[in-house]
Amino acid sequence: MVRAVVILLAFSVVMPSALLTGCAGFKNNPRPAAERQAPDILDKGDWRPEAARPNHLALARDLVSHGHYTVAMAQLTQSLKEQDRDPEPHTLLGICHRETGDLNAAIAGFERAIALDEEYAAAHGGLGIAYYMAGQYDSARTAMEKAVNLDPADANHQNNLGVLEMRCDRPSAAMHRFEQCLRINPDHPSATNNLAECLVRLERDEDALTLLSRCFAPETALNNLGAIYVSINRPANARKMFRRALSRNRNFAPARRNLDRLDKKEEPTP
Repeated sequence: MVRAVVILLAFSVVMPSALLTGCAGFKNNPRPAAERQAPDILDKGDWRPEAARPNHLALARDLVSHGHYTVAMAQLTQSLKEQDRDPEPHTLLGICHRETGDLNAAIAGFERAIALDEEYAAAHGGLGIAYYMAGQYDSARTAMEKAVNLDPADANHQNNLGVLEMRCDRPSAAMHRFEQCLRINPDHPSATNNLAECLVRLERDEDALTLLSRCFAPETALNNLGAIYVSINRPANARKMFRRALSRNRNFAPARRNLDRLDKKEEPTP
């Protein structure tokens, strides 16, 4: 399964359990080299290193889930030497190339997986993200819609298509996707903030705050709405929300950082 990915905003948005941060978008920055090293101990997996022949695909799957893309590529190369007709290793290789910045190789990997299995939803979803990151939005929509049609119960596919629709200034279409995502997974870590942004773009600011307040503590809801205002270039509204968050909790660090960043951003440059 292709995991959900989000872009990290310059302003802090607080998510439940710190699973993800940020509002809508897809992460397009490769991880630093230090974060791509193999973990000393994997806490899960069925690759059984004691066996005579390790399961390279299962090990690669675990490495990708931990974000160790470069190391995973080596395992996938070994896996493909043994069996190159399975779409999963090609999809995982596409993810690795995408997350380390090689979009052309990523697209080739996903397309190879699709050639092997036209109904492999994860490959279509991964291809859609790669096209999105490359700025090819029409191709991204085609691939993401295919993923949704093949696996409508996957909340991530719905969320990712919603992000694309919002980027293409189609907030109503995006809102439908985020609502679908939340029907499948009411606790989806990014869809709530994404849906709130859609509501703001549709000039339904109070509804956005009501939505955020149902899911987050008061200061977090106000802070997140402020970050949404920043993302759509409404700094005066953003400042008001950050100050309201601090009036609720004067020690709330994300709102303090966001207010400081907003003030520094508006200082005239010499």
